[in-house]
Amino acid sequence: MPLLHPRIHTTIDVGNPPSSPDESRYKSIQIHFHGFAYLPHARGRGIISPRFSMNGHQWELGVYPGGELHARHTPRSSTYLAIYIRLCSQGSVTASFDVKLLNKFGDLACRMRSPAINWRSDMITEWSWPQVMRRSKVLDENRYILDDDGTLAIVVSTKEDATAAFVPKNPLTKMMKGMFNDETTADVCFEVCSAEGKDDDDGTKRAKTS
Repeated sequence: MPLLHPRIHTTIDVGNPPSSPDESRYKSIQIHFHGFAYLPHARGRGIISPRFSMNGHQWELGVYPGGELHARHTPRSSTYLAIYIRLCSQGSVTASFDVKLLNKFGDLACRMRSPAINWRSDMITEWSWPQVMRRSKVLDENRYILDDDGTLAIVVSTKEDATAAFVPKNPLTKMMKGMFNDETTADVCFEVCSAEGKDDDDGTKRAKTS
């Protein structure tokens, strides 16, 4: 059975909304899982979002409406909504995630956070929250989690660890050193020995001029 792909909805602000310096480092995207009550809810049946870009990498968010297959607390976990985030692109990045469930009024209903993880495409590609909220609570109309069309709204936010930025070595030093030591490009080429090195017979250092 093919996986279902809900549409991704981004939020666009006009003007500068107030935020703390820490919040301004986050990039957010909102994902709508339409018809949540009718999504497959057998344990281990996941629904994934289309891939989206954050901090130069491709990610996807998935939900298990009836609990993930490898949850530690079974069968209790089979009654819980589970959520996971997965790195889909190659390479590595250090990032933390903040995932929120919104109710039909746009207010916070539930929140999960991950630590700063060194995501690597060859090793660590996924982080999950196996017990987000009981499925019965998500479906409870008195809790107003789903909107009038039965849509579950999830907001994913992330900030990249500044220490993860790659700064390449500057090749200029090596290039300049090579040019200075090249007799064909240097006006004057000095050969300086270490303190333990030997001088010429007359006790002077050697130099070549062109």
